[in-house]
Amino acid sequence: MVNYERNAKRRHICWEGAVFDKYFPEMLSNFEEFHATPEEFLDAGENIVVTGRYEGIPKSSSARFVAKFVYIYIVRNSKITRFRQYTDTKSIQDSLASANTQKNITKL
Repeated sequence: MVNYERNAKRRHICWEGAVFDKYFPEMLSNFEEFHATPEEFLDAGENIVVTGRYEGIPKSSSARFVAKFVYIYIVRNSKITRFRQYTDTKSIQDSLASANTQKNITKL
């Protein structure tokens, strides 16, 4: 399910069902362990910046990965209106490739 919410300037898309019901369960099924650990929260008014790291081990492999991430949340009226994520997806993909567990993941 995709919910569209319009404002005067642009269309915002919320991928509720697609992300939480399908993508995350399928992506996480490739890992024996997967952790997202926030390390710092920075308050910048309407922007909240979170830095941290992902760590994990794919199933059938010991190819542990560590990838730093940055999340940027835009908060208006006490609600998250936008989310952006930056991370090293190559290190995660490389660990999956070494374990031959990419059957359930198409794009990370």
